[in-house]
Amino acid sequence: MPGHLQKILYTAKAVVGGGREGHGRSLDGRLVVDLSVPEAMGGGAEPGTNPEQLFAVGYAACFQSALFSVATGRKLDASESQIICRVGFGPTRHGGFGLTAALDLHAPFLTREQGADLMARAHERCPYSNATRGNIDVELSVDGVPLAAAAKAPCQAAAAGEPLPPGSGVRPDGSPEDDPAEIAADRAGIRPFGGDQAHKGLALAALVELLVGVVSAGPGHAAVALLAAPRSDAAGRIRGLFDGRRFPGDESSARRDAALARGSVAVPDDLWEWIRR
Repeated sequence: MPGHLQKILYTAKAVVGGGREGHGRSLDGRLVVDLSVPEAMGGGAEPGTNPEQLFAVGYAACFQSALFSVATGRKLDASESQIICRVGFGPTRHGGFGLTAALDLHAPFLTREQGADLMARAHERCPYSNATRGNIDVELSVDGVPLAAAAKAPCQAAAAGEPLPPGSGVRPDGSPEDDPAEIAADRAGIRPFGGDQAHKGLALAALVELLVGVVSAGPGHAAVALLAAPRSDAAGRIRGLFDGRRFPGDESSARRDAALARGSVAVPDDLWEWIRR
């Protein structure tokens, strides 16, 4: 029994005859396959699978089970997700042949950041990942975006010139935008609310409103919108998200309009001195 396992729970048994151009079957009869060499490796057009395809199916199935386990523990919805596994075969620099693997996640009910986090955690749990770690190159991605880029917040991704997570960028007409060049050119903006960053923007807006309430002499509220590009004019869409509830600043719209017209807000001298302390 291998020393790194406390005990073996299951052992798969299979027999192959004829190598890559032969036949394979599991000893329990549940799996029976014909094998053939792919045309890219010098084979013909014969029907049949190959070891790389079988490995890709096994790796993807095991990896997704690990991802489901992580998602359940973190109360995330990974249902209807798919793992696409690509296994490459080719010569190595030091002679002989080797493999590479790539795993891509598509999960309709997860943000790209959530998917990236689940992929990284599943990679630590999956037995296939543990078996291949340090032996072959394994690349992870979410909807085709490499894990390092997918895990970044929208503003970080835009600054790095990488595609934005779906739904995080918006054009002035409200349509989605994922090109970081449009953000950098100030032709589009980052949505002020949405995804994993929503709580941060809302918390900051609430803090600013509380601060204004403390230092102002009269009643009213501060209308706060966090935008990467003011030209995106997302205030109308934010108001729609409130679904009929009071929008901050509604009770002091006249003051707000006057302040915007002046471009500044008058602050009494004594209050300004207090702020400067």
